[in-house]
Amino acid sequence: MKTRIFFLTVLMYFFSQAALSQSIDSLTLNPANPSDTDNVEIIATTTFPNSPCDMLTSSVSVQGNSITIDVEHTSGMMPAICNSTDTLTIGTLNPGTYKLTYKLNSPNTSVVFDTSSLSFTVKGSNQQSPEIDSLRIIPNNPTNQDSTKIISSVSFPNSDCYMTSFSANVSNDSIFMDAYHKNGQIQSACNSIDTLDIGKLNPNSYELFYHMLDSANSDTLDTDTISFTVQQSNQQAGKIDSLNLMPDNPTNQDTVHIISSTTFQNSACYMTDFSSTISNDSVFIDAYHIAGQYPAICNTMDTINIGKLNAGTYELFYNLLDSATADTFDVDTLNFMVQDVSGIESLTPGQQIDIYPNPANHKITINLKDLPMRSHTIDLYAATGQKIRTLTTHDKKITMDISTLDNGIYLVIITDKLGNQQSRKIIITDINH
Repeated sequence: MKTRIFFLTVLMYFFSQAALSQSIDSLTLNPANPSDTDNVEIIATTTFPNSPCDMLTSSVSVQGNSITIDVEHTSGMMPAICNSTDTLTIGTLNPGTYKLTYKLNSPNTSVVFDTSSLSFTVKGSNQQSPEIDSLRIIPNNPTNQDSTKIISSVSFPNSDCYMTSFSANVSNDSIFMDAYHKNGQIQSACNSIDTLDIGKLNPNSYELFYHMLDSANSDTLDTDTISFTVQQSNQQAGKIDSLNLMPDNPTNQDTVHIISSTTFQNSACYMTDFSSTISNDSVFIDAYHIAGQYPAICNTMDTINIGKLNAGTYELFYNLLDSATADTFDVDTLNFMVQDVSGIESLTPGQQIDIYPNPANHKITINLKDLPMRSHTIDLYAATGQKIRTLTTHDKKITMDISTLDNGIYLVIITDKLGNQQSRKIIITDINH
């Protein structure tokens, strides 16, 4: 009698341990973000203490926004861990938020080994989801001396979609970026272009994983990847010294120009070509320069026509490139605003400004002969972008002493009281100190 009781006790112990060990490891929804036209499935992974552990029965019950799934598995007798992955079809669901309860039951008894739950949302098929439209690396071909940036363009079905924060984590040759966006409630298409600074990177090939998240609950809205290579930098052959906007305070009636001053280690260094692209509130300029072979410092000042811009705030990305290889020498940015102003008097191309002699060596005369009678500011800039002289005058003819200046290319900018501008380049040579 005692022997029988002992064996029954041992048997009950093993069955109780088996029940405690049977567990639901994970539940996965397929597709991850279903719509009302998708055939929704649940993928369950379970673990059992004995083998085999095949699924015997399953049932799916949908009551309003509650889904209950009951499953039973074989309780094998072989003492070996058994894992099971099962796919159960729920079917199409109406738009809404659902709570799913998954029950792992004992065969032929009322014992529930384990339960797990999952909440998810089904969207209407005509509802647009937030998405990443494009990712771009700046500069195009970064070196380990560049501060690498990622420019993301994203779109939302609702307004107020601005980025609230971001984080960047570099792990070996992988970069993980989390960009948190406000996901507004008012149905109105919204686009956002954001610049995220990764910083300087070691020479290597990288894969960047970009995650766009909801700032309210950290849910993932969309993901994308981009691959790029960071090169080892040699001595910087070309460098952007300064960027200046002309006019300083442009309106939507002005033709906007960017004046760039650059320095190269070798001569010649003239610009061969450029391109200007406007995308929403971002302006991208690629300026291609000859990288000469003659070992002499070379400075260049170039004026690039962007054209007329709509009123708004802009960020300009200026890429200095090798015309032979399209490699990036340097990159710089400039932020500016275009005002909404109409009907103001401008300095038109027909209003002549004479500066002579040019080239000059001791002094120059600036003749504002066709400009209206009003106050004008005259600024003289070196090729490095440094302002050398400035004066304000009501006179039509002004003489400026340049006898103490070094040889080189200089820029004269004339600005009237309304902020309208014209510019002229001059060359100073043969100066005796």
